Amino acid sequence: MDPLSWTWLVFIVSFVFVLLSYSPEVYNFLPHLIKDVVVYGKLLDPRKRTGIQQYLLVPKRWFVHFYILSFIWNGFILMNVVQCTLQGSVLPLWFSKMMSFLTSYPVSPPAVDLLTVLIAMAVIVIHAHRRIYECLAVSVYSNSSIHVTHYITGIFFYSFIGISIMAEGPNLSLKGTGEPIQLMDLVEDLRWHHIAGLLMFVWASWHHHIAHVIFASLRKTKKDVSRHMIPQGDWFDYVSCPHYLAETLIYTSLAVILGGHHRTWWLVLSFVFSNQTAASVKVHRWYQGKFEDYPKERKAFMPFVF
Repeated sequence: MDPLSWTWLVFIVSFVFVLLSYSPEVYNFLPHLIKDVVVYGKLLDPRKRTGIQQYLLVPKRWFVHFYILSFIWNGFILMNVVQCTLQGSVLPLWFSKMMSFLTSYPVSPPAVDLLTVLIAMAVIVIHAHRRIYECLAVSVYSNSSIHVTHYITGIFFYSFIGISIMAEGPNLSLKGTGEPIQLMDLVEDLRWHHIAGLLMFVWASWHHHIAHVIFASLRKTKKDVSRHMIPQGDWFDYVSCPHYLAETLIYTSLAVILGGHHRTWWLVLSFVFSNQTAASVKVHRWYQGKFEDYPKERKAFMPFVF
């Protein structure tokens, strides 16, 4: 495997360990530094951290940095792919060298065609744009924190999802190999999995947005910002963390768009699933301990399952 695939695998194993560590028998024996990495947001109380531990926490509202980075960086990648498609140009030399160092790019034959790469990259940029809007105009953040490790993980994730898609796409790095492609010629490559994936993306994105709107509605006054209430409505009727479920479905929709043939993306999706599952289980248990009247039929992450 290439360096980037190994890195995704390490992150997957790490979050599986985090999930296993939620067992009280294991969690209670973890040092505070590790516990701070495992939990974040409302689960992480900075008042209980002393010394260097406090300096390893950053505001949760810094989540917006991830999406700004994704919009700019993955937008840059998308713009270059569009230029290669419509103008017959090649990727910048430094970018091609970085791709070759991090991944097995270029692979032969490519796992996905040019239209598939364009659609997938556009979906990533659209998702980042929506999340920037929600972070700045919808979400109402408390003074909760995230561990700097979570922050670095987020920076890594959004820096490399676009590269992961490009890794198994067509070779756009050699001069003389590319010719301008007409839009109508691209449309001829449209397949059922592109349409299915896009519909799934829109559906999951809508419920992702609704979850954040519901969260924001619980904090209508300054007094509400510092307290927590039980969210109700939409997918909250089934799971404690519909925003994590919806985000996982968003990245699953990209797997559908990619036609299921993109091996690197299955690693990315496994990381997202392990990460969001771990977070959902911990938040679900927090809700159950916080509220005596918390709905007993509500699951953590997957409706009717767990």
